[in-house]
Amino acid sequence: MSHSVEAVYAKAALIQSKGLELHRERFKKQGEFDRLACQTLYDDMRALALELAYGGVDLDVEFAQTGLKNEHK
Repeated sequence: MSHSVEAVYAKAALIQSKGLELHRERFKKQGEFDRLACQTLYDDMRALALELAYGGVDLDVEFAQTGLKNEHK
């Protein structure tokens, strides 16, 4: 399935956000980290990365046609 350029960008941004959340959870200063939460975040990141790796990009999709126009404000 092909994605628009904006969808690719959104997935990459989500991977970055989840990576930061994973880092914060894993390296808490106080107490123990939640191993299940860390694994879940990693699994989500991996699934998104695989979608990017094996999905295509449709360079012909116009930004206005994606429905993402208001999400980037």
